[in-house]
Amino acid sequence: MINVTKTFLACIGNFGNQIGIGSNIMTGSFINSDILLKKRTLINLNCTIGHDSVLMEFTKISSGTKVSGNCFIGGYSALATNSTVLPKINIGKNIIIRAGAVITKDITDNCLIIGMPEKIVEELQPLEF
Repeated sequence: MINVTKTFLACIGNFGNQIGIGSNIMTGSFINSDILLKKRTLINLNCTIGHDSVLMEFTKISSGTKVSGNCFIGGYSALATNSTVLPKINIGKNIIIRAGAVITKDITDNCLIIGMPEKIVEELQPLEF
């Protein structure tokens, strides 16, 4: 009997990517080319990050999330499981996007977002450091 174990690694594009210190890309994720991940960014299991996208510091992308090409996600933001960001969208800092939300337009700073399409349900307190 042959025991075969498959290991699925993350796929990372072969040019133009910059991955900041302390960032993690989990298995099954696809990172296209010309991506900028600032420090301490987490790309969880089975995510897709499209070409020419920027994820600022301390951003968390939960399992199954899809970020299309040419997107910007501000620092200290969290995108929950299976959320989707359509192409060329700018998302501000300190944003929480709930599970399954679909982002179709730009989002300003300090918001809680739900739904398909997106709906701002709460203004968050600005982060102070």
